[in-house]
Amino acid sequence: MEPNYLANWVQSLFNALGAEIQGKTLCLGGDGRYFGKEASQIIIKLAAGNGFSKVVVGQNAIMATPAMSALIRRKKHYGAWCGRGQGRVGGRGGGGACMRVLLHTWPCSGTHLER
Repeated sequence: MEPNYLANWVQSLFNALGAEIQGKTLCLGGDGRYFGKEASQIIIKLAAGNGFSKVVVGQNAIMATPAMSALIRRKKHYGAWCGRGQGRVGGRGGGGACMRVLLHTWPCSGTHLER
């Protein structure tokens, strides 16, 4: 993976979401493969720097998608980074494995679909 590829991608998404993330809670987890712990540290730092008030992280940065969905719905959190291992991603030429990082909000607002 190219240097700062994930950080730049995450920051661009936070920029697109704008002020609506201020003071919100983000859930974070993945399937535990590849770059999970390292990616989680990057995402946590960027979330804090962009105004999320809290990040709920699965143990060892692992949380299944159904568990994450249940947590968001029960606690009414803003959304989640749901990392899933995926090879051949990571900038020019692909190469190393990377997390495919997705932001889910339940229910998804129309403003996210328009961006």
